[in-house]
Amino acid sequence: MAEQTTAVQKIILDTNIIYLSANKSSAPGVLNYLQEFLSKGFGLAISDITGYEALRGVNSNKLKERSDLLSIFTNYELDKGVLASAARLDDIYLKAGIQPKQIEVCDKFIAATCILTGNYVLTTNPRDFPLPFFREIERKYIDFLGADNRKSTAVIVLLLVDSLVLKKALDNNELNNAS
Repeated sequence: MAEQTTAVQKIILDTNIIYLSANKSSAPGVLNYLQEFLSKGFGLAISDITGYEALRGVNSNKLKERSDLLSIFTNYELDKGVLASAARLDDIYLKAGIQPKQIEVCDKFIAATCILTGNYVLTTNPRDFPLPFFREIERKYIDFLGADNRKSTAVIVLLLVDSLVLKKALDNNELNNAS
């Protein structure tokens, strides 16, 4: 008899979480927070676009270290479905009064990946995953010493796609495009 496996709910990490995880000052607090999710049974993932952003501009001394960090996460490919969904987000956001340039294309790819997979997103910039399409589940404050030895605080927000709001927006968009 075949063994049945259960899909693990994942949390897709925005690139800013990777940056905090790679920073010697903020890493301990951020990695402890990520460990809390693992102990609750969540998986951690990134999008191809997160890998690209996290490796962009990294000097050769840090490249292996950053690549090793990225390799521990499940990776979602930037496929045609993600590209098409990200493009549709521009229309949906515009109808909600959000100008396309307010949110970077890379963040739309991450948002589309979350939408298609039904996974959460963890970010320090919730404006990139706007209400009412994403809703806040939890907020965590992580204190650390910044480069200038001053106290800094990272505000990390866990968000989930509001499927009902998104479906309504998609349905309205389809109706408007049909007329």
